[in-house]
Amino acid sequence: MAIVKYIRKRLTITQLTYYTRAMTCAEKQQLGQRIQKLPEKAYDRLIEIIQSRNPFSRQNSDCVFVNLEKQDDATLWRLYYYVETVLRASKT
Repeated sequence: MAIVKYIRKRLTITQLTYYTRAMTCAEKQQLGQRIQKLPEKAYDRLIEIIQSRNPFSRQNSDCVFVNLEKQDDATLWRLYYYVETVLRASKT
């Protein structure tokens, strides 16, 4: 247990997402609902997260569609932590 605590202290959020479990369908649905609650200014970073993991997902339109079912678990968890942080900050 002490080793796990040490490792977690040494890893960043980005590194931790590579060692995560698969996101369940219910969690993906919840993430999708929370994404819709984000303020518009938060969408740019959301898109950056997706494109950093999927370089071929670049879209040049005003409307972007994200299929959470097609994203890898590392991307989903990065999105989750980002969305949670933004929503918590907007409550204060």
